[in-house]
Amino acid sequence: GKVTGEVAHDFGNVLSTITANIHLLETGSKKTARKTLLQRMENAAELGMSLTQRLLAFARKQRLKPEVVELNELVEGLTDLVGIGLKDGVNLTADLADEQLPVRVDPGQLESAILNLCLNASQAIEGQGEIHITVAKSGNETAMIEVADNGCGMDESVLSRSLEPFFTARKDGQGTGLGLSMVYGFIKQTGGDIQIDSTPGKGTRVRLVLPLQVVSKSVETVPVSGLALVVEDDPAELQTASDLMQDLGYEVVRAASFAEAESALQSSSDFDVVLTDLHLDQGRSGWSVAEYCLANTDGRIIVASGRLPQTHPYSNRQEPRVTCLEKPLTAEVLAQALAAKPTTFAAAGA
Repeated sequence: GKVTGEVAHDFGNVLSTITANIHLLETGSKKTARKTLLQRMENAAELGMSLTQRLLAFARKQRLKPEVVELNELVEGLTDLVGIGLKDGVNLTADLADEQLPVRVDPGQLESAILNLCLNASQAIEGQGEIHITVAKSGNETAMIEVADNGCGMDESVLSRSLEPFFTARKDGQGTGLGLSMVYGFIKQTGGDIQIDSTPGKGTRVRLVLPLQVVSKSVETVPVSGLALVVEDDPAELQTASDLMQDLGYEVVRAASFAEAESALQSSSDFDVVLTDLHLDQGRSGWSVAEYCLANTDGRIIVASGRLPQTHPYSNRQEPRVTCLEKPLTAEVLAQALAAKPTTFAAAGA
């Protein structure tokens, strides 16, 4: 019940942000640019997706989707949304590094971690206060994101238990004790570390330390184009996925059911890409589509789902033509997968 209440509260904040900005758009706000309002709504929607992943992380070990991101860009893009979620009287500032700091990390999970730390810091401040985010290189091979506040701080007994699941020092019954433990688990799973310094009456500093990524400048790619079959039994999802593939340069054939997909594949084996939803109509599965394609076509196969199972037919099977992607799909995610050579493609998604 406590977990449900906390997640519901967070989703309430997300929906409040979206509806408030929709109202500003409808009334033609003169103080805020339309592009800014739309960006806020997009950020809030992405946060909602991150909250869903956090809930899944509590239910089971989260499958991370790491990619190379630049820390300064990620933090800069998040500060506006973080500021909206803070209590009145709490001021947020950020100090970015003067050099690029690429790290390999799941960006959604890292954004969720930073937001979590900032909301914790906000709750620790009574009345007026400051939260400061610092992005910096912390060693020859590591970078850090530090969230510092001038709130109530923690004594040694609370600090020593701060990373324990379900431990919370909040007296109002609102905390789940999941926040810091989830951040800790995610950072450790990513190969990083978390450091906490706190002084009662003065505040707390939490540092997320991540290994820097050496970015290769000679990545071999193959052209993104050709004929694609999109299989999806939800009409809205079918339209969206088809539009994404067309925007990437593919000629698209649509299949709104398993039977239509079967018919299309029997009629032609010339599909360069088959993009299928995992859960299809009449209890049929995207895995069946993938197996048929492996036996009868030479193209790549993408199986997409809003919640991929931890184990599936390709989780331990080296099949270079098949990858699995979690929804919601974006043009960037599809482009990265389809532009990579098949060996890299399989390693990233299978």
